[in-house]
Amino acid sequence: MGECGKSWFQLVQLVDTDIAPGHSESQILLLFGKPRNVEGPIGLKEKWPFARNADANWLYDAGDLHTLVLSFRQHRCFHAEVCDYGDDILYQRWKADQIGADVQGRTDLDIISKYGLPQFETRECIMQNSMGKLEYMMVSSQVSTTEPLGADGLWCYETGHSTAVELTINNHRCIKFDQLQLWH
Repeated sequence: MGECGKSWFQLVQLVDTDIAPGHSESQILLLFGKPRNVEGPIGLKEKWPFARNADANWLYDAGDLHTLVLSFRQHRCFHAEVCDYGDDILYQRWKADQIGADVQGRTDLDIISKYGLPQFETRECIMQNSMGKLEYMMVSSQVSTTEPLGADGLWCYETGHSTAVELTINNHRCIKFDQLQLWH
């Protein structure tokens, strides 16, 4: 329980009616910091109807298994809602599908300019094992801002804590995408 006799989750729920709505984006940044995700309209079927008509939606982690969604019009928050883990998973899957549909056939430079560097890259490598024999293997690593990405490989973009989209890059072009479930 917090100082005022409410649990942390109950305090976050107060944001819905008492704190966020009516404040500008810059005021929200001062109050809550940088959001986990920033989106335009979010088109989840039967969920988050407030987010469909928003100019922007900001998502914040709100304690264990909850997400705070702030919706903005003309740079001012008009709606705030604490959503459960199931709704957040639906959002993460929706986001992965949006990225996958958008990047199909695009060049690696187009993808990076829109989505930034991937969190992880997997490359095909030939390496020498401990016995001195050359072996073919796949090596995954976090992407470095100082090393170039390969012309071929798998790129991974996380869309939340539990979902990611994996892009197959071949000759500097995305030829396929898959949605992945992440286990922590």
